Amino acid sequence: MPRARPICQHADRAPVPAVLETFARFWAEERTGFLRWRGGEARLVQGEPPTGEDLQALVHGLYQDDPPEHLEAHVPLEKTAGFLANELWFAARKAASRRVLKGRSRDCLVPGPAGQWGGKLPLRYATKKVVERVMREEMQLRATMEIPREVRREVLDEICALLLMGVLRLQGAVAPAVDSGDLGRLRDAWARVQSSDDWSVFELRPSDDEAVIESAIARQIGHFQAFDVDPRLAGDGQDLARRIIKRLEFAAEGIRGGSALGPADDVSAEDGYAAGMRRLKAEVYGEAVKCFAKANKRFPGQPRNAAWMAYAIYKDASRPEADRKMQAVQLAEKISRVDRKGDALYVLARIAYDGGDHLDAWTILGRLISLNPKHRRGRRLHDHVSSVLGGESD
Repeated sequence: MPRARPICQHADRAPVPAVLETFARFWAEERTGFLRWRGGEARLVQGEPPTGEDLQALVHGLYQDDPPEHLEAHVPLEKTAGFLANELWFAARKAASRRVLKGRSRDCLVPGPAGQWGGKLPLRYATKKVVERVMREEMQLRATMEIPREVRREVLDEICALLLMGVLRLQGAVAPAVDSGDLGRLRDAWARVQSSDDWSVFELRPSDDEAVIESAIARQIGHFQAFDVDPRLAGDGQDLARRIIKRLEFAAEGIRGGSALGPADDVSAEDGYAAGMRRLKAEVYGEAVKCFAKANKRFPGQPRNAAWMAYAIYKDASRPEADRKMQAVQLAEKISRVDRKGDALYVLARIAYDGGDHLDAWTILGRLISLNPKHRRGRRLHDHVSSVLGGESD
């Protein structure tokens, strides 16, 4: 077999290895033969993904200066360059992840080093239009929000695959000037969304029509996405923005799915514990406090209500930080004296861990496991804290 030229000569034209490895794996599952082009070839054996020089040759053959016109597949039934393009595209779709787009809505899509493949791939119509536009002018990723909602998810998946192949690439955008008060406004917004039900967080009512609901959801989420990608808010600011977006997306999902969290005032005492736990999951801590308080008043013999109310108080950003921690610890310590299931001890351990006191958390969790060896949350946190302490001692 002729020796392939070094892959490094064309490294800027090749996709990440995951695409080619995926491509080679399913290609070789059912085929045996050669890929030949001017100056090289790759050997494919059924059931054996190519390695070494064959894999290097495959990369070079797919990403030489003039693919795919001069690329020919000498394998049973498939002999066209167009078929290779389809196969490579299928591999890219399998290997791509939408995580590459997270936090980059302000970045611009621009042609990549393998841009010439854009016209060879079996793209959706909407994706083809995106590629055509990018080939003419740079395009902010956030402009994909203009794509009809029913196909937007599929188009974003295809954009991820195109980025992976090198057909497109993301180029960082220059961030606009940021007002010095933005961080304070984000803190206020986080406190507000923590204390609002799913409808109130968007200033909506269940009686609003679908168009009004969708407009409010898009407007609110879009507003905070601008903070998420702002480099001047790196650290606490972007973390707050992402937590707000997560809360808004949770609320939007509930509204669209008919399972929105309503005001805590509408929750019955009988449903207080379950409603409080749902609000903890949604990070609606102010509303969770109200639900647990109702349940605790109605069922004072169930320590879990007061224990989890203590945790919700600790997480509620609408309360002064020092006051909420002191109040939460005092309540959890009081309940731990009568709580035989260990929820109050778990809350005390979480507060210690969140505050960076890993050793104190580990000690409390040891007491919890001795009290209730079947406490699943406690065991998981104990294992995690043990690994953290082990890492700190290395």
